[in-house]
Amino acid sequence: MRKPFFRTVMTIALPVALQSLVQSSFSVVDQVMIGQLGETAITAIGFGGKFLSLALMVIAGCASAAGILTAQYEGQANRRALEESFCQVFLISLAVSGLFLAVSTILPGTIMGWYSPDASVISLASGYLQIFAWSLPFSTVTSLYSVVLRCCGHPVSPLYASGAGILANTALNALLIFGFGWGVQGAALASLLAQILMAVMTWCLVRRNLPWFGLMPAVAGLKTVIVILLPLVITEFLWSLGENIYSMVYGHMGTGASAAMTMTIPLQSMTMGLLSGFSQAAAILIGQRLGAQDRIGAWQDSLSLIRYSLSGSLILAGLLCLGAPFYVRLYSVDESVRQMCQQLILVFALFSIVKTQNMVLGGGVLRSGGKTAWVLAIDITGTWGMGVPVAIWAGQAGFPVAMVYALLSLEEVLRLAITAGVFASRKWMETIRV
Repeated sequence: MRKPFFRTVMTIALPVALQSLVQSSFSVVDQVMIGQLGETAITAIGFGGKFLSLALMVIAGCASAAGILTAQYEGQANRRALEESFCQVFLISLAVSGLFLAVSTILPGTIMGWYSPDASVISLASGYLQIFAWSLPFSTVTSLYSVVLRCCGHPVSPLYASGAGILANTALNALLIFGFGWGVQGAALASLLAQILMAVMTWCLVRRNLPWFGLMPAVAGLKTVIVILLPLVITEFLWSLGENIYSMVYGHMGTGASAAMTMTIPLQSMTMGLLSGFSQAAAILIGQRLGAQDRIGAWQDSLSLIRYSLSGSLILAGLLCLGAPFYVRLYSVDESVRQMCQQLILVFALFSIVKTQNMVLGGGVLRSGGKTAWVLAIDITGTWGMGVPVAIWAGQAGFPVAMVYALLSLEEVLRLAITAGVFASRKWMETIRV
């Protein structure tokens, strides 16, 4: 192990992992507290959040594009191009959040009806969606400005905003859900207020740590931004749309099956969030290597990051298997739902090892060279060429929910096989020019 490089990786990966863990704990707090209200409430908050994940994943795609451009332009010491490209991506992200906000507040009942035929679930989920949708513009600010801080030498700073956010979310959840008795709507309002706090703090941290940075509207370089951004946005949207279809499949298998799957979401988010630091480190460090035209260093760093992430995923998979029986006891649901949830956690633990490598290679290494169209093609092949058709077939065939989840997760194996081949070709190593 190259200790200097490992320390460099951890200076980026650890704060990102901690920030992701803190952000994931938003859903953990919501789920556990709402979990005391029964299966219907759990399912409702899961469906409301799942639809908004379409917008959040598109915003994440925009943040990835901003990270690619910022890392490479920082490596080139070209701050004007950095500010201009960031401004372009930021405005596009705000437009996306505004579109989803409008749809979520105007047609909540129609949207939630796609996920479940249960009228009580639709009613609760609609109320949650209408409130929590207002957090999207603030999530945009937090996500994109955090990228700038990480790429420009302040990877720990976003963690402060996330820490404040989770503390506020936890306190507000307890007050609004149980103190005022607002239930699902109280959880939505608590999360909204916490997201506002995080956005304001992140913006203030940028102003303090990067006083030279500002939004610089420009047309110059827009073609380069679009070439990188569009495949990323399409990739994240189609992936999230596939995940939403999976939720619809679970929803039509029954409220119990949906509740069991929803109960696993916090664990999934926390696990992949903890390991996402390696993907972020790959995008930043390898992007900077390529920006400086150091291809040999980029290749060596990539191999090291693969080893680090594999070790981390194996450890977390083991912990998930050991902790599953204790985790399901946090929820006030039927024993059958707990058993389904425990089975789902074990399936996820197995496939999380493959998911992590896809995240690091596809979400970090290949994207660092601007090859976002390649990542789009690979993700479409996995999710839509295999995952979605298998999920629909398995759901209609009447398989247990854990079996459905295991079968559709095989698309991760297909995706990794393709990604590994592209990685080995080294054709992704390119320096981005304005």
